[in-house]
Amino acid sequence: MIHHKKLVLITIILSLLAGCKSNQSPSLNETPEQPEPTLPTLDHVVFSEVMTGADNNNNLDFIELYNPQFEAVDLDGYTLQYQLDQDSESIVLQEWEVYTLIPAFGYYLLGYEGEDLNIITDSVFKQNLLPNKGSLFLLDADGSVQDSLCWGKQPCENSEGAPAPSPAK
Repeated sequence: MIHHKKLVLITIILSLLAGCKSNQSPSLNETPEQPEPTLPTLDHVVFSEVMTGADNNNNLDFIELYNPQFEAVDLDGYTLQYQLDQDSESIVLQEWEVYTLIPAFGYYLLGYEGEDLNIITDSVFKQNLLPNKGSLFLLDADGSVQDSLCWGKQPCENSEGAPAPSPAK
């Protein structure tokens, strides 16, 4: 009977010890636990790439949108606008009036009408993008700016930070 009590007592002590954490520093061979890195997440469609012409072809323009979300986004009601500078009116490049999905982690490509990009575009626009300055705005169905970008010599009032340099050709 005493032997059985010792066995139970030893089992309880070992269980308690197993549940205790050590306050000691890790040895040289051990790596301390690091928190899992997390990437920032966006909850809206963004501009992923813009091209404003190329050498020997000022019309080779395209705009690529990216959906960084885990769910598809319907562009119905969205508007893509281009503005040459702060003193000019915005030009509507694209108005989505029908169910148009960008899949989760997917892209949507708009190209300048009549230009061959060597890839199938999802849509076309009819206004050249000037390489020395301009702004693009993606507005949702409520008219809220979802993403914007600007480039060139003039500051952009609706974009974050300073304008990007004019694209090189």
